[in-house]
Amino acid sequence: MQQLQALQTSEEDIASQLGAEQRQYDQFIDDWRFAQDWVQFDRTNYLENIDELERTITDWQQQVADYQAKQKNLTIYQQLEDQAAKKLEEANQQKTAFLQSRHVKSDDDFIAGINQQKQLREKLRRKKRVISTT
Repeated sequence: MQQLQALQTSEEDIASQLGAEQRQYDQFIDDWRFAQDWVQFDRTNYLENIDELERTITDWQQQVADYQAKQKNLTIYQQLEDQAAKKLEEANQQKTAFLQSRHVKSDDDFIAGINQQKQLREKLRRKKRVISTT
């Protein structure tokens, strides 16, 4: 009789412990209710639910890491773009100063001046040839 009573007490303790663990599990699943659009739970398949959560969390962590890496790259590219824009502005200022020092108003005027110099140089070469052949 004592063994039966001990077994009943043991069974009650186990049932009580199982009930507590079930409530704890249910609370755990309820805490993840916010993610029900991404994670589907089968309340009867405990291990599959835990595995699904682990996969989902790993996936989210990877997405966060990817996002952070892209943000870092974006910051680097923005810095490079800013540096390139600064260099372009400096080059434009140097070009403007160069043109002004030569009293040239535009790129087209500068190119026209170069073409005139080429033509003048060619004329001088021809004259030099004519003079040296005579």
